[in-house]
Amino acid sequence: MPPRKKGDSLTEYRRKRDFKATPEPSGEVAVSAPRQLRYVIQKHAASQLHFDLRLELGGVMKSWAVPKGPSLDPSVKRLAMEVEDHPIEYNAFEGTIPQGQYGGGTVMLWDVGTYRPEHPDGGDPEATVGAGYEKGDLKIVFDGARLQGSWVLVRMKRPGKPQWLFIKHRDEHATTAVDIVAETPTSVATGRTMEEISADESNVWESNVKRATRDTRSATRVEAKRRPTGPESAKLAPTPPASRVARRSPLEASPMLATLAGAIPDGEDWTFEPKYDGIRVIALATLDSVVLLTRNGNDKAAQFPEIVDAVRRLARARRKPLVLDGEIVALRDGEVARF
Repeated sequence: MPPRKKGDSLTEYRRKRDFKATPEPSGEVAVSAPRQLRYVIQKHAASQLHFDLRLELGGVMKSWAVPKGPSLDPSVKRLAMEVEDHPIEYNAFEGTIPQGQYGGGTVMLWDVGTYRPEHPDGGDPEATVGAGYEKGDLKIVFDGARLQGSWVLVRMKRPGKPQWLFIKHRDEHATTAVDIVAETPTSVATGRTMEEISADESNVWESNVKRATRDTRSATRVEAKRRPTGPESAKLAPTPPASRVARRSPLEASPMLATLAGAIPDGEDWTFEPKYDGIRVIALATLDSVVLLTRNGNDKAAQFPEIVDAVRRLARARRKPLVLDGEIVALRDGEVARF
């Protein structure tokens, strides 16, 4: 079956949704073109649990529902049902779609990163990917928090809705010893399980979040943050087994959150920093890609390219992935942030 035309790319997506009832983005907001093509995989507990693979192409996210999720075993062929295109803003969506709405259920950010054509022809990488999509033989390389290396999407010649096969190519990231879906049950953005996301009623698309007043956010000029120890450190990802592919996500965590208190805490388990009213983010960096995730799961990488470049340089200098928790702030000329 031939692919849908770009002109009506999001028509089907919008037709299936009532944006007055669902927290999902409508795709009306223009998104600036990135330096690299982005991808996201969302774990989705709708009528049936499945994984949604989304590849940025032509200003939208080309999307496939993968019932069993990806496999690192090249001998395993995963069915991938092509579905309607989704808006770019969907890349950062983690939360709950109300029951009764299309796709109602819990959505987790299971993997994020960038991708490129496996065999660049020297021209525009997006054009090369587009040609592979049109042909139904899409060979790509992932550089993400969980998926790495070469993969292929192959469109099958069957009547009805487009059906593809999603297959891992044989390379240094392929393995038969790791069940990547079973071993990574948490969000790369927040470190939460599906149950924890579902139980958080405030975890909706940013436009619907009930925000604290500025007076509450700025009531104190000093934030006290306890270093994770003991049971609290369980929020971080467990150490992977030796069989896990070497290049995987840095620690899975959510930005630290300051709360109001009547007194400054004592003890060596606390550290202090000045209070800045900026944007709190977790920077998840591999050697080639960086995402800047807010507490609500929104990626600010396109908004702050200079920070992305600096974090990428740091990861490359360390020669390994890293995670940074920090505040993006704008200082006056000559002002220095002191900690």
